[in-house]
Amino acid sequence: MDLFSIPKSQKPLGVKDAFCNLKIQETFTRGSDKAEMGDNYMITLPDYSAKEKARAKYHAATTLNDKIDAVKELKKAFIHENKISENLINENFKEALKELRLNFAELNEDWNLPNRLHNKTHWQATTYPTVYGRLDWDKPSGTITSGYMCSGRGRFTHPKEARTLTPREAARLQGFPDSYDWKPEDYRAPFATDLAQWIGDAVPMPLGYVAAYSALGNGLDFK
Repeated sequence: MDLFSIPKSQKPLGVKDAFCNLKIQETFTRGSDKAEMGDNYMITLPDYSAKEKARAKYHAATTLNDKIDAVKELKKAFIHENKISENLINENFKEALKELRLNFAELNEDWNLPNRLHNKTHWQATTYPTVYGRLDWDKPSGTITSGYMCSGRGRFTHPKEARTLTPREAARLQGFPDSYDWKPEDYRAPFATDLAQWIGDAVPMPLGYVAAYSALGNGLDFK
């Protein structure tokens, strides 16, 4: 190996590699009693809004009927919110269902959420296609930020399940070992917002290692 070189990997690691041996049998709603027990704070999820639930359900659905049901739920959530003209909502979701029925095979393979299922400002077009997006099992994760618990902040929806990422999953994508202790000095369970910032604002550990390796040369034991 040449001095100051970085070993080339066989291929980029994907989300599946980060989650391969991670078995989450149960998740807990943030703020619940169980969420405060032990290390359960690492497998907590927000109390999702109706719109968030519908979008996550759409991503997890694999049949046309299930995706149609999710779109209809999202439409109801927009109407219940009462912030947009119901006529506009009806028109938008009529087109959304039409496009879904015509292009189901293509949309079922798409890791992005159709524009018409975003918020109103994105219904016609968006320059942020990853917003509300679902992670691809076989590709590297995009940048993890402190917004990983909200699908509207980036591509943070689980590849298979109808939810966003848990802190444990986000930490793994950032390269943190499961043994990393996130508790403050008083050993209480950290607040969800603090935990999200610590994980999302961190420099990914493997990136830090590579940067150090590049600076110091092959004197490091690269793994």
